[in-house]
Amino acid sequence: MITRESDYGIAALVSLAKRNGATASAAELAEELGIPGAFLRRILQRLGRQGMIRSWKGIGGGFVLAMSPTDILVSDIVTALQGPVRISDCDIREAICAGHARCILRRKLKAIEGRLVSELMGISIASLAG
Repeated sequence: MITRESDYGIAALVSLAKRNGATASAAELAEELGIPGAFLRRILQRLGRQGMIRSWKGIGGGFVLAMSPTDILVSDIVTALQGPVRISDCDIREAICAGHARCILRRKLKAIEGRLVSELMGISIASLAG
């Protein structure tokens, strides 16, 4: 499902969106959101590598959105921070379980995953920032 890392990443991007282009340091965001600073810095670095935020060092530095908040989708954040959304681990195990071929839930779970991803694709940072 959605990990704490994704939840924190979404919260940080919403906070940056509400700043309307003003920078925020990782420490400021961590304090505002109640997130451990080192953990948040790692999340922000990963989001930066995905092109969602930019950062500057030094006085007046910090983080800012690199894209319009309407173009940053929750589905993209989740995928960037945790990989594909999965409800079941059947497809990611190294060895497929013995009941894979006759599993009565597998197709249903895949359909639910598809609907969940579609819903997440419909949620932008702009919509969460209000």
